[in-house]
Amino acid sequence: MEKMTIQKAIERYINNMERTGKGKNTITAYKTDYNIFKKYMEEEAGIEYIEVVDEDNLLDYRDYLYDVKGYKIATVNRKLNALKSLFTYLENLRIISVNYMKVIPTTRPFADREKVEILEPDELDKILSMPFELKDENWKRSAAILYILAFLGLRREEVLNLKVKDFDMTNKTLYVRRSKTKVHDVLPLDDRVYISLMNYLKERDSLEPDDYLFKGDRGKKVSDTAFSKMVKKYANASGIDKDITAYNFRHTFITNLVEEGLSQADIMKWTGHKDIRVLDVYTQGTPTIKNRVMEHSFKTHNKNKINKLINDLDKK
Repeated sequence: MEKMTIQKAIERYINNMERTGKGKNTITAYKTDYNIFKKYMEEEAGIEYIEVVDEDNLLDYRDYLYDVKGYKIATVNRKLNALKSLFTYLENLRIISVNYMKVIPTTRPFADREKVEILEPDELDKILSMPFELKDENWKRSAAILYILAFLGLRREEVLNLKVKDFDMTNKTLYVRRSKTKVHDVLPLDDRVYISLMNYLKERDSLEPDDYLFKGDRGKKVSDTAFSKMVKKYANASGIDKDITAYNFRHTFITNLVEEGLSQADIMKWTGHKDIRVLDVYTQGTPTIKNRVMEHSFKTHNKNKINKLINDLDKK
């Protein structure tokens, strides 16, 4: 099926609203909301097609409405509800396979710190230990992905788009393409992340440079759906009473750095974001700063338990 542009998707839904008798004022308001959404996705996220928009893009857009546009909660909620209507329509017509707006809350994640689903060190330990305990299908691949999420703070699409050639086994670095901000970065790897990757790659039949680092069952990259199910599976198995997604790992990573006293500038130099106003903690950086960030990212994490798991695995 041919992909549909964001503009075409909006036009199609607006036409449906007009033909089904929706109020003029509602349609006018929705048009304004959708134009802001379209402009952000095209100019800030570099996304043209509606099928490409995922959970991370939508969460970033919500924060953009608060931090860059300066909208109040009621205004942001209205704009998000307009998007929910659009995405539900597209889902019903099977234009999109996954309706990510279903998991986008209409309250700001950092507006009330107590409501933010940050993973505590013992919770992070528990989730990271689950692949080692369950040893289910593809558990070594899952362990490597979870470590990257936890200790590099990457977005889902950045993880899934990694290629074999992006992993420098000699220098222990990972080349990351940030499609959202159209920049790239080379990140140093902690030994535990490195060992997790190496143990997963030992089981691969082939390691062609242009192969995806994390291959699915059919030889292509792991799908968005399979990725989300994997994170949810280990989160549920851990018994932690939180609605955990890949986004929680990113928030936890950033929060740990903030709590360790790293400046916004240093954190920005790790994450590669180009607009400081969106989350206040992103931009590009140098290897020296990045190594310091990696060192800090582990200070609030209980190393002993995970070290033992990794060391035991490395000996097998």
